[in-house]
Amino acid sequence: MEIIELARKPEIKRNIRLRKRLMNLRKLLCELNKKELPFDVLESINEKVEEINLFKGSEKFLAFKVRRVLRFIFKLVENKLKIVPKSYYRTRWILLGMIIIGIPLGLIIGLVIGKMVYAGLGIPAGMVIGLFIGETKDKKALAEGRQLDLEL
Repeated sequence: MEIIELARKPEIKRNIRLRKRLMNLRKLLCELNKKELPFDVLESINEKVEEINLFKGSEKFLAFKVRRVLRFIFKLVENKLKIVPKSYYRTRWILLGMIIIGIPLGLIIGLVIGKMVYAGLGIPAGMVIGLFIGETKDKKALAEGRQLDLEL
């Protein structure tokens, strides 16, 4: 069983944001078709694609719906199959590095030196550490074949 193809919507010409979202969804579905997916995951994805294909509302609500479907599919394949897009872990770990590592490290540096002016040094250090961890995880996901050839 394959993923249902997303229907073309020729009436959408002016809404550039909606066209980009639909293009991203098509790319995602194309990439997922290349992977071997379990039946329950395929069924869930096909339900959501069919909802978009049958949608008869305004462009604004369609854009909202497409965004929700994209998010749903990403979460589904990430949680059930551990399949992620390119640079997924890098972007996630840069933020986590700044918050989890950088802020406490900056506070420790400020307290050790005795001047809290140096507390801001921890955030860039945490960002670099998070970048390193994220890149390592992305390389591991690529080596295991769990990375989509898609960056969103």
